[in-house]
Amino acid sequence: GSTLTTNTGSLAIDGDADNSTVGGNQTSNAITLASNVTLNANTTVTLDATNGNITSTTGTLTLTSVDGVTINDSLTTNGDLTISGTSNVSLLTVATGADVSTTNNDIVITIHDIDLDGTLSSGADNITITQTIAGADTSIGDFSTNVDLQIDPAELERITANELTVNSTEVISVSNITGANSDNIGTVRLNALVSDVRFFDANSTFNTLVVTADDDIDFFASVTTDTGAISLNAQGTG
Repeated sequence: GSTLTTNTGSLAIDGDADNSTVGGNQTSNAITLASNVTLNANTTVTLDATNGNITSTTGTLTLTSVDGVTINDSLTTNGDLTISGTSNVSLLTVATGADVSTTNNDIVITIHDIDLDGTLSSGADNITITQTIAGADTSIGDFSTNVDLQIDPAELERITANELTVNSTEVISVSNITGANSDNIGTVRLNALVSDVRFFDANSTFNTLVVTADDDIDFFASVTTDTGAISLNAQGTG
């Protein structure tokens, strides 16, 4: 594989810098990444191909950064996709109209927050999202207060996976997830590695749900599965 790194600044790759459709052959506006490419930036990584396509031909595509990754247009990989940001402002942005698909391969994301206006799909494989900052909160659902890593109901509905695993070292809070919001995910796994999982305010529905907490699992609202089981494992060490 190959690695492209910036030591001090951002890394932006634009396959269609003039945003032009002149000529009708949009293969010239594409970004094509060969096998096992790593793009690594000291600040942010941005991929953009307004009138073309972004494609990773085979192997794992790795996008690493300090402050986050922005995908402005549709990205298709034929292997696993790994995305990471290490700072407490790191953000994964998938822009409106952008479809990120790994063609039935895994997606592994380690980030402080996500802004998912486009779609994210691992097809028949799995997606793992891990909060990158120790002690930062994570939420899935409707919450009015600012949460470090928040996947709101509409964002969850844009995720397609066999399994979605969410890992956090702080509390994971869940509220007001409808069956439609979670319908594209076979199993949701919530892992509070050193804290609690809490179901708040409004009821939630999943296909299949597996919850593991190093401390407690607290229910302040009802939780339903419409196709599979609910599995709860609370260690109660806190």
